[in-house]
Amino acid sequence: TKPSSNDDTKQTGDTDTKNGADGDDDDEEGGQWNLMAILGASQIRKEEHSCQSADCGLVACSIWVQEGNEGEPWYSCLDCQEHDFAIVGFGPDKDLPIKVMAAEHKFLIAKKCTRNDSPKMPNLPEPAPKPDAVTPPPGKGLVGGAKQS
Repeated sequence: TKPSSNDDTKQTGDTDTKNGADGDDDDEEGGQWNLMAILGASQIRKEEHSCQSADCGLVACSIWVQEGNEGEPWYSCLDCQEHDFAIVGFGPDKDLPIKVMAAEHKFLIAKKCTRNDSPKMPNLPEPAPKPDAVTPPPGKGLVGGAKQS
């Protein structure tokens, strides 16, 4: 079921974002929505999922689930999640389901998942660089599981 921008409360992690005065955590469909995942750079690059909001047409960058209905994910672009969940960007960095984000990942979200020229991106550190493959010196590598002499 599609999230509604008229809901009183949407939540990412433990931080509520309220756009109503009564503080009711449940919407008319029976639960709050939580950010389950930010799609990976390769998924966004390949345009694996489209935003599910009507007439949107952008690539999805996040997956939301409604409490009590975790089996039905909602794929959203950055623009629609800001509208539907009344948050800026992805919400507070401390509540995100990832702890690092590469510059390329941010670039792809900004290019494919929003119409905004300056979208709010997470202020997360870059992932640690992967170590270069170590090549053993000649004659010291493994061949067929046994050491060469």
